[in-house]
Amino acid sequence: MTRDDWTERYSRHILLPQVGGDGQKRLMEARVGIVGLSPLTPGLIDNLIRTGMVHLELLVDEKQPPPPNSIAFQSTPFTSIHSAAHCTTLSSPLSPEYLEYHVKNWDIVIDMTGTRDIANTLSRCCRECGKYYHACWTSGDHGWVFSVNPHPDKASPCPIPPNIAPSLPPESPWDILTFGLTTAVAACEIVSRFLGFERKESLFLLQIDGKQGHYAGVHVAHKTGVETNLTGGDSLKAQQVPDNSPNTPIPPADVIDITGETCPMTFVRVKLKLETLSIGSLLTIRLSGADTLENVRVSLENAGQRIVNRKSYATCEEWLVEKVA
Repeated sequence: MTRDDWTERYSRHILLPQVGGDGQKRLMEARVGIVGLSPLTPGLIDNLIRTGMVHLELLVDEKQPPPPNSIAFQSTPFTSIHSAAHCTTLSSPLSPEYLEYHVKNWDIVIDMTGTRDIANTLSRCCRECGKYYHACWTSGDHGWVFSVNPHPDKASPCPIPPNIAPSLPPESPWDILTFGLTTAVAACEIVSRFLGFERKESLFLLQIDGKQGHYAGVHVAHKTGVETNLTGGDSLKAQQVPDNSPNTPIPPADVIDITGETCPMTFVRVKLKLETLSIGSLLTIRLSGADTLENVRVSLENAGQRIVNRKSYATCEEWLVEKVA
């Protein structure tokens, strides 16, 4: 792809000051490794390619049959969703030695297996190689997005995702919505980390409830005790953010708190929430930080939505937004 081709194709990304031309070029040159084939894998690949990550390798276990609705991704290379993408499928036993070999050659590591042994191996290899470990899966009625920062102390325990379970094919419209939200948020988290939008926490866990249309976030600071519990297999339950806004007529299900988020995740979360609401519905948004306030305001106006009211508090602002478009 020539420079003219990719600058036109990704012009909207390049206009973002947080990305720019250099950031978009980094995305296009990144080598992305996806381990495991699940019903979530095609959606995640689609979202990553749309951001500009065009060099992807899908590593699948040769002894494990693909889940339903994933046969199309067994070819080598499989059909690309994006004309600029270079996607290949590798089939081999997912042994620790083989996984470690590939992690060293990838810039981004994503685990879709839903297998604790593989999650433990991948997270350990990522820490030793200084790479981020990302996981994306569904369990029960919820989607999960999980990321682990590399840690300088390689001897400390390597956390693995809680409540991990293989993703099952969607059976209802709510399942499909959960799948879509999970893969979209996972792609945003992966891209944000890769471009350097660092979180304060060394562990990040987000629970997604498509049926209720809300996020219940867990940001876990780096504590050895917490990591030991995760490694031991204990569940870490995400709690829904309570609605503490005074005298608000908005039901709790139509409240979203992005005070702990950074761009571009801020408006992505708002946009996904608005998509679950009907025209004329009202949404309460809690947000903070000068950059976030300005970016979300501009993004809402560009999307044709209306800010009905703004309230200022000591640590944040609360906006009432009407879905117009």
